[in-house]
Amino acid sequence: SVGGTVTNAVGGIGLASVKLTLAGARGTFTATTALNGSYSIKGVPNGSYTLTPTRAGYSFSAASVQVTVDNSNITGQNFSGRQVFSVAGRITKGAAGVSGIVVEVSGANGTFTATTSSLGYYTVTGVPAGSYTVTPTTSGHSYTPSSRSITITTTNSSNQNFSST
Repeated sequence: SVGGTVTNAVGGIGLASVKLTLAGARGTFTATTALNGSYSIKGVPNGSYTLTPTRAGYSFSAASVQVTVDNSNITGQNFSGRQVFSVAGRITKGAAGVSGIVVEVSGANGTFTATTSSLGYYTVTGVPAGSYTVTPTTSGHSYTPSSRSITITTTNSSNQNFSST
């Protein structure tokens, strides 16, 4: 078996409902964390595997880890999860959307980017709670406003719109 615990990065308590997928040449095996964040994937044959945690709206301390099962149970395959959000808006010139504009969301928790679609819409995903500056960064344009300050606490941030000249 392969097992461990998934905890919430904020507070360190167990994180329930995280799906753990163990995939390798000998098959794919899954388990879901219990209320206390523990999991155990049973019946795993010897071999090399990639272990990946997933839960909608969360990012993890490691996107995946390599595990080798060799005639013994593997324990201590632990992860830490952090709830993440999205920042969305539109960049327009007049009434038309502007495509290909890189939008940057930056703050103490990192920098996250997305590029506007053919209709000028963008969605920056994977942003942890915190304070950020949202800035269109593609040169050759000026933007109104030039940037926006936002704070994300428990929900996604939408309508972070800009006009381009």
